[in-house]
Amino acid sequence: MASDDLGDLEVVIDDDLLGPELRLNPHTYFHRLRALDPVHWNAKYKAWVLTRYEDVVTGFRDVRLSSERIDADGFPLLGRWMVFLNPPRHTRLRRLVGNAFSPRVIAGFRPRIEGLVEQLLDDARGPAEFISVFASPLPAMVIAELMGVPPADRSRFLDWSDKIAGVVFGALNRPDRRARAEAGLDDFDAYFRDLAESSDGTLVAALAAATEGDDRLTMDEIVATCTLLLFAGHSTTTNLLATGLLSLLECPDELKRLRSDPSLGASAVEELLRFEGPTGIMARVVVEPVEMGGRRIGVGDRVFLGVAAANRDPARFPEPDRLDVGRHDAGQLGFGYGIHHCLGAAVARLETEIALGAILRRFPDLCLPDGAAEWSVGLLGRSLRRLQVDFG
Repeated sequence: MASDDLGDLEVVIDDDLLGPELRLNPHTYFHRLRALDPVHWNAKYKAWVLTRYEDVVTGFRDVRLSSERIDADGFPLLGRWMVFLNPPRHTRLRRLVGNAFSPRVIAGFRPRIEGLVEQLLDDARGPAEFISVFASPLPAMVIAELMGVPPADRSRFLDWSDKIAGVVFGALNRPDRRARAEAGLDDFDAYFRDLAESSDGTLVAALAAATEGDDRLTMDEIVATCTLLLFAGHSTTTNLLATGLLSLLECPDELKRLRSDPSLGASAVEELLRFEGPTGIMARVVVEPVEMGGRRIGVGDRVFLGVAAANRDPARFPEPDRLDVGRHDAGQLGFGYGIHHCLGAAVARLETEIALGAILRRFPDLCLPDGAAEWSVGLLGRSLRRLQVDFG
C-alpha cells in the first residue's frame, strides 16, 4: 500500500480487531468506521476493512479480489476447498458438488434433524452450558450421519475441526495454530480417503457418483469437499445456534414474539444471521489494482469484507441494531454472496429453525444467569466460547 493512499484524512481508531472491547461488541467500532472511513486501512492487520453493505457486496462480486488466499503448498487440502478457489476451478466444483444439495435432498433431512434435536433436548434440564450439551453436538451429529460417519468417531471430528479453526478463522493468539491445523488436516485426509472407498447411500457416496458429462470429482476433490462440509457444517451452525439463542434471550420481547408465533421461524433465522451471525469478516487478496471509496488498493493487499458491519449498515437495514424476528428481508450476508454463497446454508438454516423452535416450545422458563456468555477470540469468525443457560 502506498503511503499517500490515505490522502489527507487521519482517522484515529483502535484497530485491534482482537481486543477485548471489540470482542464483546464489534458493532460500535464498525459503525464508527462506516461513518468516518468506510474503506479503512488497518495498519495492525495490514488489510483494508470494508464496512458499507454496498462495498462488501461489490467486493464479493469483483474478480480482482481473489478468494485464493490459502498457502496451497503448506495446506494442500485447504487449497482445494471451494471457498478458497476462483472460477473456473470454483465453477466446476460447485456444479458437481451442488447436485448433492438440491432442495429435494435438503427437505428430506428434516425428519432426522427433528429426531436428533428431540433426542438431545430430552437430557436438557436445569443449569447447563448450552454449547457443550446442544449447540456443538447437534451439527456434528447431523453432518456426520449424512456422511456416514459412525457415532463413535464424532468426537474425533470435533477435535480435528478445532485444530483447523485456528487457521481458517485467524486465531492469532495461538502460536501453535499452524502445527495444530496440519495435524487436523492430515487426520481428516486419511479418514475420508478410507470413508470414500467404503461408503454407500451417503453424501460421500453421492459426491463420488456426481458427474457432469464425462467430468467427475477426483479423490483429492472428494476428500477436500468432505472436509469442508464437515468443518463448515459443524462450526458455522454451532456458532449460529449459540449466538442466536443468546440474542433471543437478551431481547425478551422478540423471544416472546417468536414463541407465540412459530411461523416466524424462517425469518427469525435470517434475522439472527444478520444481527449476530457467525461470520465477522471474509478475506480476499487483490490481484489487480482496485479503487474503492476514493482509495487506491494495490496488488497483493488484503481486503477484509466486513460481513458483520454490512449486516448492520443503516443504509441497507432500518434500525440495524434492533433485533426483529419478523424482518422480512433476506439480504443478510452471513452465508456469503454470489458464487461464494455457502453451499450448506440451507442445511444450517433448517437445523437452526428446527432447534430454536423446539427449545422455545419445550422450555418456557429458559433464562440466562449473570455472566452467562464468554466470547471467543477470532479474527474472521464471531463465536461464543461458553454460554450458560438455565433450562428451568
